[in-house]
Amino acid sequence: MRRQIFLLLLASAIAMPASAQVFGTEKGYAEFESKASIESFKGISRNLTGQLSLADSTLDFYLDLNTLETGITLRDRQMRENFLETATYPFAEFLGKFYNAVDLTSLEPQKVFVLGNFTIHGVTKELELVATLTPTRDGRLTASAQWNLTLSDYKIEVPSLLFYRLNEVLNLSVQLELTKVQ
Repeated sequence: MRRQIFLLLLASAIAMPASAQVFGTEKGYAEFESKASIESFKGISRNLTGQLSLADSTLDFYLDLNTLETGITLRDRQMRENFLETATYPFAEFLGKFYNAVDLTSLEPQKVFVLGNFTIHGVTKELELVATLTPTRDGRLTASAQWNLTLSDYKIEVPSLLFYRLNEVLNLSVQLELTKVQ
């Protein structure tokens, strides 16, 4: 906690004039990967939506879980209906803050420390991760992050039928191309 307060104060002290900018996306890429001994597969969506504000170092991204596809229609339907229960919990969301300034004049990848709340399946957990932001020559930002999600932490039942081979821990990753909104 002491480190987080220090990082927040540091970010406030070196905020840049460009920090009043807000960047957003409606077509971000989200992926989960289940690596199991017998079968591995990925679920992909190109509908990650949200925004990042340099003014107050906040970010808010959400995904309609009904847009996740694994390449097998039956598996997709069963994943949505029986495990993610998207009729009741249609979205996953990450709402948080990052704790270091972003230099828009540098085209180099920049690590940002993020602390926020990740919600899926009606359960919210605090999550700390490192994301990478990279300004582009045309004024956009690219962003990426990876983390692991343990299904039982979010009360998502791990399929136990023989034809399902799902790992309890999924690898999640997001890749975004953000354009200036304000």
